[in-house]
Amino acid sequence: MGFQKCGTTSVFNHLAALDHIAGPMRKEIDVLAEHNAKLSQFLYYFPKKPGKQLLNASHQTLFVPEGFRNFIKYFPAPQKVILVLRSPVKRAISHFFYDKQINLLPEDTDVETFFKEEIERAQRYYETRDTVSLFQQSSWYSSYGTPISRSIYLPYIQLLKSHGYSPYIIFIEDYQSDFEESFQSLLRYLEIELPLDKFPVAKIHNSGKMKRTVSESLQSQLEAYFRPQVAELEAFLERKTPWIL
Repeated sequence: MGFQKCGTTSVFNHLAALDHIAGPMRKEIDVLAEHNAKLSQFLYYFPKKPGKQLLNASHQTLFVPEGFRNFIKYFPAPQKVILVLRSPVKRAISHFFYDKQINLLPEDTDVETFFKEEIERAQRYYETRDTVSLFQQSSWYSSYGTPISRSIYLPYIQLLKSHGYSPYIIFIEDYQSDFEESFQSLLRYLEIELPLDKFPVAKIHNSGKMKRTVSESLQSQLEAYFRPQVAELEAFLERKTPWIL
């Protein structure tokens, strides 16, 4: 279910390659995030393969309030939910440059100026702890959220848990550094038995080629903004992240 620019494409493709999984026509089926979406509209995009687990990688289903309402309506707990997380600083920077690449932000948008203003706006994002308010406040230029708002993870994990889900958390850095162990653990969560020789190739998908560098000063500002959030996330999960902030 998310988050974007975190490596979900790699995890999706590794799972979609398995015979146990019925993947959709395309990676992200965002139908449930639409108003008055019907289950039949969503299922239209999936091949009819009885006994196989459906796989979708729509981060909009979690971020857009309507999407989450439809999700818990049509797929109540206990459903398997996988959340892919990445260093919030690196994810935010990647998100910014991607939004420029696809023209959601003007081509002449300066990264330093953008984040200086966005950090000021973002002070209230995390304070709300309410995902509906977070969506409303941080969709000022795109329904995909802002580079900072989509690096805020804990409220969404808490939202899922409050509705009875037990999301499986993947730190993409760990997933990439020890693919075999990470993928085996993921398969156990999905209750799939697969011998090692049947594992997919540990390939990184959708890695961007754009220059995504920022000044040391901005890097430090972003680290300072996210540091207390990461500490709270680690306390909630009772698990250390691989991020150094």
